[in-house]
Amino acid sequence: MNYYLNLTFLSKFSMLIAFAIWNPLTLALMYTLNYKMGDYVLSDAPVKTFGSEILNQLFVYSRRILVGSVINGIIIAVISYIIVLYISYRYQGKRSKGLKEEMEKLEETLKIK
Repeated sequence: MNYYLNLTFLSKFSMLIAFAIWNPLTLALMYTLNYKMGDYVLSDAPVKTFGSEILNQLFVYSRRILVGSVINGIIIAVISYIIVLYISYRYQGKRSKGLKEEMEKLEETLKIK
């Protein structure tokens, strides 16, 4: 029982460490890619000015990150959909062939007897 509790603790601890290390790296990469994509798309867009420089910068950066996030999200979703669709067709094809072979074997054994 003590061994099981020790493994559970180590598992949770390793997940926490992995989350603390990899999550900031992943987020930094994603925000950079999203900003670059938004900057590429909105490079010629007119800049709206506000009374405060902080609001000006916030508007410019947040708009570019949001546009880039939507575009990158759609691209990743389409690629993921195609990959999952391909894998599921392959899996179902192999599975149906296996079932077909099993049914043929069963029919042969029933005919013999």
